[in-house]
Amino acid sequence: MGTDGHVYDPPSSANPGLLMFLVDKSLYNQHSNLMPILRSQITAICQRFRDANKRKLFRLIICEFANAAQSRNHVRRKEVTYEVIFGRPVRKLDKVKIYEGIDESTYKFDRFVEDFNATDGDSLFTDSTHVSGTNLKAALSQALNEVKYHLSSVVSSSNNKPPISILMFTGNHHDMAQDYSRLPGSMGRRRNDFHGVEVNEFARKLLVHENVLLGVFNIHGGDSVGQKLTVATRFSEKMIEDALSGEERYAVPTNQRLTSIFNDPRKELIGRPFIFDQRDIQFKPKFLAALIRLGTSTIMQSSNLPDLSQSWEDEPGEDW
Repeated sequence: MGTDGHVYDPPSSANPGLLMFLVDKSLYNQHSNLMPILRSQITAICQRFRDANKRKLFRLIICEFANAAQSRNHVRRKEVTYEVIFGRPVRKLDKVKIYEGIDESTYKFDRFVEDFNATDGDSLFTDSTHVSGTNLKAALSQALNEVKYHLSSVVSSSNNKPPISILMFTGNHHDMAQDYSRLPGSMGRRRNDFHGVEVNEFARKLLVHENVLLGVFNIHGGDSVGQKLTVATRFSEKMIEDALSGEERYAVPTNQRLTSIFNDPRKELIGRPFIFDQRDIQFKPKFLAALIRLGTSTIMQSSNLPDLSQSWEDEPGEDW
């Protein structure tokens, strides 16, 4: 299972992988330097794909959430033909074609990684709108829907399971109030589909897929009330060895490598769930950047990217 390790087939243009970031909008104003770190890491990954001319190997989705998650919507489109009569276009109803099940997303970003550019980076995580109510269940449910969509509608062969990496950044635990929906007027609330389902159940459903890696960053300012996510991919020996060798190959600066953060990365990480709390990364921007690289190292390894001389772009400062 995806809970223990990460088993996958090499990605290809016919069977691309998926990199998905789930980002809690309540984080935007909580930690001033968290968003620049995340933005710079995403930009660096995408730049490597562009520089290496690796195309259509990985889709990149950036999904924001608070009390609901951005989603992929199932819509209907009509294709209508026109005929010019007396210089005016006239709609020909007998040639109307209706296409069912065409999917459009409302995600912040939903294209291949090499399509992400500096302009996209500048527009990320800048919304200062106040949000309240964190719905981890909705965000994880949407990630599960996206994995199913990717494997059924994007990947061309059911025999191939390309790598899927999902990193979740949340500012709060799950707000239990999100398990109820308001009734019209002032008639109160009713239980919705999330009621009675543990947050961890959504994570377990994601990790049924062997090719899914789920990493979680629980970053909140205090003792957040609500349900906590405690299930994620466990680091396997192969994952850690690949990450360590990748840092060598990609010329990550020595003071930013896992070996400079952990006394013994193999001993401290292998078998541990990919979950880090605020106390783990507070005032440690290089630590956070290294963990983001660790969560995305699979896509770098599986894409056979060549050695590139430039170092990773990191955080602007040393403190949050």
